[in-house]
Amino acid sequence: DRRFLLRRGDGQVVSLEYQRWRLSPELMLMRCMYGAFQVAAQESEEKVQVNAVIYRFEFDERGNAACLAADFVFPGDPAGRPAVRVDVSVPVGGSEDIGAARAAAMSGCARLAVEKLAGALNRK
Repeated sequence: DRRFLLRRGDGQVVSLEYQRWRLSPELMLMRCMYGAFQVAAQESEEKVQVNAVIYRFEFDERGNAACLAADFVFPGDPAGRPAVRVDVSVPVGGSEDIGAARAAAMSGCARLAVEKLAGALNRK
């Protein structure tokens, strides 16, 4: 289901019928990761498989923010890297087109999540 999810002030999560993602959240995050790591992968001989489990990919009406929470895991990694948990949010900017503003905020969340993943990989 590609409908935007909105957490209302009372904590209830609803899907928005007329605001939908062009790609599923999984594919959006994967494309962001691919773009961020493409050059590094070409320059490095080390190859690491990364799987992501997305726990939260929604808009919070209470804080007017996009929210993304995920665990990045490294199955079969010989370096034994621990999972990296990210939980980020980005405010939804004021705009006449709330769908575009929400999409831009979620793109910001995906970039932040991938930056945190990259930082964790660089520390290992």
